[in-house]
Order: sequence, then structure tokens, then C-alpha cells
Amino acid sequence: MEGNYDTFGLNFPMFFCRDPVQGLDVIRSQSRNPQNFFFDWDALFDLLANTPEANYKPCTDLEAVRMCGEDPDYSKRDIWEAIEKGEEIEWTAHVQVMQPHDANPDGLGFDPFDVTKVWTRDKFLMKEFGRLVLNKNPENFHRDVKQAAFSPSSMVPGIEDSPDPLLQFRMFLYHDAQYHRIGINLHQIPVNCPFMAKSYATLNFDGQMRTDANHADNKQYAPNSFAHKIRPDVAEAPYAVNDNIASRKSYYWHEGKKNDYQQARQLWAKTMSDQQRKHTASPST
Repeated sequence: MEGNYDTFGLNFPMFFCRDPVQGLDVIRSQSRNPQNFFFDWDALFDLLANTPEANYKPCTDLEAVRMCGEDPDYSKRDIWEAIEKGEEIEWTAHVQVMQPHDANPDGLGFDPFDVTKVWTRDKFLMKEFGRLVLNKNPENFHRDVKQAAFSPSSMVPGIEDSPDPLLQFRMFLYHDAQYHRIGINLHQIPVNCPFMAKSYATLNFDGQMRTDANHADNKQYAPNSFAHKIRPDVAEAPYAVNDNIASRKSYYWHEGKKNDYQQARQLWAKTMSDQQRKHTASPST
């Protein structure tokens, strides 16, 4: 009841880019050609060719042809029709927990805040904390989906970010892009408004499409003697942040070391089956 806590998730165990600056290039390489608005596959593969350490987890050729040629909306249609029939789409949610004293790269053999690495499940067990359930389809795609503005900087008291430089970059980037796409007062759109929150103590005033009372006579600076009292019980603990996020200088413990490839080697040699290795190699030959 203290606001929106946005969590970010993917359907693969690690991210394909750990450089905050290059993250924008990865997204742009998957965009349509600005001249003719066709999908520009040359752009994506050109970026991958110039980034030889990039990895991917593709469909097989047969699956790709079927999904793109027969029904590009196959997965979306499957979920939509199931919910329309009254079924619930459900995932069991787990979390891995690492204590601060365990977050030592020398002891782990890798940087725990590098998004291209995984926390091994034998050392950091998967702990179930709930369920994610889809039981209602959007009434209007634009209102309920297109205008949604999720951001890793949307937190509630007691939740803090980590020293991950990519996360720190995204905390600024997401809202910055959303202010351009939706507007500065995106928090007033119903899909983004904290549901049943006790209060929304923003310091933002005025701006395009402001529809509420602008927080009456509250002051738009902090700290002040009138409102927006700081809660010491949830005060953020100070920590050192990366000072070279906007540079190409390395900020990862294992950058340039041979053990940077240790997890990739284990994935190929021990985790993958013969069939999975064959599928991984076939699109590249």
C-alpha cells in the first residue's frame, strides 16, 4: 500500500549486454529502418558481427518459419484465448538471495552484479515467494498496455537498488524515455497510478496534462518543514556507485580475465544436451 514496485524480468537467465552505453545500440539495432520502416535484419547481425562476444538463444529454423510465417501472434493468441475461456495463466515466482558478505567476486569467481552472469542454484537456492497470475485480458490495448510505464526506479520503502551499473543507467533511462513518450505526468494515467497507495509524495509540479490539484500548497522542494517528511526507518543506506557509467572503461571485476568465459564454457560443455548444442550451432553455419 506504499506505491508501485516495478520488477523487471526476462525469459532467459542472463542479459546479452552488460555495457550501459551499448544497451541503447542493442535496442536500436532491432528497430525498423527509419527510411522505409522495414525490419532491418542487417542492422542486428551487423551489430552482433562487430560484437563477437554477443550470445543469443534462438528458435530452431523450423520453429522460426512457423511462428513468423503462419502466425506471428501465436503465443499472444494462445494466452488471450485461454484467458477468454476463463483459464488462469500462472507462473510460480522464485527469488535468489545473496547476503552482502557473500557478494565477493574473489570468493565467487565472478562479479555478482554482472548481468551476463548467473547465480548458480546450488549455492543460491531458488526460494518460492508467490505466484504470478494472468486472469484478465486488457479492455483496451492503448489504455491498459501501450501507456504503461514500468521502471526499475519505481520502488517502495525498504527496497534499494544494487551497484549494477546497467541497473543504475536504466533507472534514469526508462523514465527519461517515458517522459518523452507519454508525458511528465504519466503517474496520473490510471494504469500507472499507485493503486490504493497511502500517498504519492512527488515533488513534480505543473507540466503538460496535469489533471489533479497539483498537491495544493505543498512545497516543491525537499527537505522542508511542511510536508514530505523523511522516514528514517526506510532511509536509503549510502553506498559507492560506479563513476564511469558513461565511459568505455571497465568496471567489472573479471573484465579481461579468462574466467569471464567460465560460465559460458560450463553452459556449453555441461548444461546443454547434444541436441541443444546442435541447434545452437546450426543457424551459424
